[in-house]
Amino acid sequence: MKETCMRIILAERMSPAALDHMAKQGAQLVDQVGCSREQVLEALPGAQGLLVRSQTQVDRDLLDRGNDLTLVGRAGTGVDNIDLEYAKARGVRVVNAPGANAVSVAEHAFALMLAVSRRLVEGTTGLREGRWEKKSLSGSEIQGKTLGIVGLGRIGREMALRGRAFGMSVLAYDPYLPESAESEWGVRLIPFETLCAESDVITLHLPINLETRHLIDGRILAIMKPEVILVNCARGGLIDEEALERALLEERVRGAGLDVFVGEPKPRASLLSHPRVVATPHIAASTPEAEEKAGFMIAEEVVACIQGKALRHQVV
Repeated sequence: MKETCMRIILAERMSPAALDHMAKQGAQLVDQVGCSREQVLEALPGAQGLLVRSQTQVDRDLLDRGNDLTLVGRAGTGVDNIDLEYAKARGVRVVNAPGANAVSVAEHAFALMLAVSRRLVEGTTGLREGRWEKKSLSGSEIQGKTLGIVGLGRIGREMALRGRAFGMSVLAYDPYLPESAESEWGVRLIPFETLCAESDVITLHLPINLETRHLIDGRILAIMKPEVILVNCARGGLIDEEALERALLEERVRGAGLDVFVGEPKPRASLLSHPRVVATPHIAASTPEAEEKAGFMIAEEVVACIQGKALRHQVV
């Protein structure tokens, strides 16, 4: 006997194979990819599910319009684009895909670290403009340096594995982990400010909230080593961008590798133009491998909902 049909609004791109899996299990998918917010809102009444990534803001207005919504699926890890408290009040379950993008984001963060350390963008730009800057573009090795990881979740742990493979000493700050995590992941857990003072590279892997907004501010930048490299593939608001730009201009920070920004999709132009900033447009998780993993994790949650089974990755 065929399972009950579930009407689901697809607001952002997902793996075709994952979509096919849901459709075969009784999901009626309404494709709204590339549509305006107004069009998504118009499609919501009567839908039981909504699938998003990071661009769609699942706020009160959207949740109110989706009067029949029972499930919101976020094909990724972070859920800061979803009003979790209001979703819970409305009886809407929210699921995500934890760890689906961990390898992709860690690899991207490591690529940014190496690009800053070896001045790859400066070298490429110089060559394209007809300059041969062999003597002036000396880089540095990361072997033997200290990697400081802020947030030792799935992505942070992938960073620890790669840091050790490159011969780095690995420090970590995560107030939610027990001391046993040190031996399990080959890191030394230390206080946040100590990590900032001792690390040669600092990489951020934590959510944005009231507690973490501007975690890296002028005061914290002042206690870092002048040769520090700062990497952020998490959320733009974790760093006070004005303070970072000032530190770069005053040469109190060696460089920064940034994939996320305040004011996306129009980041601070003066920060982007700094020669020691390597920047990418929020693409750390944008690989077909990560998208397929996230898609299938969300597809399995949708199928479980259709079949009346327990959800594995329910946030609220």
